[in-house]
Amino acid sequence: MTDSTIIKNNGDKIDSTMLRLKTLETEYELTMKKYEETYKTYVNSLNSNNSSKIEYQYINGSTYWGTAGLEEKPLTTQEECGALCSHNLQCTGATFNPDKRYCWTRMGEGDVTAGQDTDVAIVQKSMNILTQLKFLNTRLVTLNREIKTTLNDLQTPALEEMKAKDKKGAYLNNLSSKLEKERLQLTKMMNDYATVNESYDQSNLIAIQKNVQFKYWFLLASIVFIITLKKMINPKSASINFIFWVILFILLLIFSYTLTSPQGYLMWLVIVLVMILVKLNIIPSPGSTVQKNK
Repeated sequence: MTDSTIIKNNGDKIDSTMLRLKTLETEYELTMKKYEETYKTYVNSLNSNNSSKIEYQYINGSTYWGTAGLEEKPLTTQEECGALCSHNLQCTGATFNPDKRYCWTRMGEGDVTAGQDTDVAIVQKSMNILTQLKFLNTRLVTLNREIKTTLNDLQTPALEEMKAKDKKGAYLNNLSSKLEKERLQLTKMMNDYATVNESYDQSNLIAIQKNVQFKYWFLLASIVFIITLKKMINPKSASINFIFWVILFILLLIFSYTLTSPQGYLMWLVIVLVMILVKLNIIPSPGSTVQKNK
């Protein structure tokens, strides 16, 4: 093989490698721009997030199946399907088809996949953004590796070009380390997001239990008052007894609102005890006192 042939072959190889390098760098820049924009979107969503309500994102022409199914049933709108998912602590997303008017809620981690034109994937907004960030991060790491490999394949005799290659390689190494750290942070953020959702669901469950407990005690207090009022009012001193028992009932009602604390529960029991002692004539009622004076 002549020198001219070798030079020509090397020139063709360099041109081909340079073209591939340019293509990879262009894709890298576009992906990095998308990555930065998505990261800003995620930060903005966290700053504007309302912790009392889970926000969902509706993606047309896509489906979400997670790892296993939960509840499924006919529904009219995609918002109703999202509400059905939010009522189940295990639900991570859903798929809704407006033509069939049917909703499938799902559990477990999964990706949004292409579906029929009428399908709608329903996923938590913050979790969907995190999934996009993780995908872009993985793609950037892959491009970074391919660019470094291409740079290694590019052999140029010019010293300046060699220095530029080394500088580019050092930059890519530093950026690769940064992306790896951000990948670990994204994984931690996804885990923290799941923990916050679980804590929020547990807080709601405790609030519901306390509300049911309050309603139970309020009903019991009302029954005690009605029975006591009916049996204890003396017709001869009805007005005094009535005022006396109304005051006791108002106090009983006020302390019923504090049954969630030990002090409130104690005061409620004191009022009930006073009613019982008056009934047993251990403590005289105002009506009986007036009657004795007469």
